[in-house]
Amino acid sequence: MIKWISNLFSSTNTDDNTDCIKPEVHKHQKNNIESVSNKFLIVGLGNIGAEYVNTRHNIGFKVVDFLARKEGISFETVKLGSLAQYKFKGKTFFLLKPNTYMNLSGKAVKYWMDKENIPLENIFVITDDLNLSFGTIRIKPKGSDGGHNGLKNINLVLNTQNYTRFRFGISKK
Repeated sequence: MIKWISNLFSSTNTDDNTDCIKPEVHKHQKNNIESVSNKFLIVGLGNIGAEYVNTRHNIGFKVVDFLARKEGISFETVKLGSLAQYKFKGKTFFLLKPNTYMNLSGKAVKYWMDKENIPLENIFVITDDLNLSFGTIRIKPKGSDGGHNGLKNINLVLNTQNYTRFRFGISKK
């Protein structure tokens, strides 16, 4: 999945002839494409503690654990969470599992964005969605919190809803 995410931002995507996302260059970057960040923060939302480990609510943790295992990297305990780092084709991906509990995830997201100088457009949040049937995945470049308290806190702390989220359906519908 990290390679897939990386390909979304490649200038040439020859794998399947799909369009790739072109990073937006903001005015403060003086329209210099070289200033677009090659750092990405992939945040898996979940709750810490043994009682939450195997709950559907922790799908964000499960997904980033899977990505780390697939790429042969491991998490280290760091300020406000657990972090793994992966480099691919000149890009650095930080996988983050906040230890702030889901409802306070914004603090960890903001801290690591600032610490690693990662722009908002390079943030990906992976979360559960009770409104989607189990197994359904919805990828949105921006949007409301949809009643999800983790996203609500991230929106509050970042003062925006303009970041990408991967919503994994956990409903038993």
